[in-house]
Amino acid sequence: MTRQEILSTYKVNEYGAIVSDGIFKWQPIYVPYFWNMVLNDDYDDTFPSIDGDIQIIQVTDEERKEFPELPQNMTEIGLLEWKDGFISYYDFSGYMLANCGSG
Repeated sequence: MTRQEILSTYKVNEYGAIVSDGIFKWQPIYVPYFWNMVLNDDYDDTFPSIDGDIQIIQVTDEERKEFPELPQNMTEIGLLEWKDGFISYYDFSGYMLANCGSG
C-alpha cells in the first residue's frame, strides 16, 4: 500500500494522523503500509506480549522517503492487532537486538 493509496482511502489530518473511522483511527499515516506487510507475512520477527504477538519490521531508507513522518531514529516498528481489531504501532528500535538476542 503506497502513500497515495493510503491518502485516497483514509482521511489524514495536518499532523499525519488517520482520522477516518476504522482500525487505523488516530494512527500515523504509515501504519496501514506496515500493517499490509504484516498481512502478507512480510515481517522480520515476532515479539510475544500479553495482548498478542507484535510483528516487527525493519524500517528502510526507501520507506523513510515514502513516509517522511517516520521518526528519524526509528529503525524497527512493531504492530499489534488488539482484540477489538484496532491496530497500534510501537517503536522497537534496537529492542530486539538488545533484549532478545534476535536479529
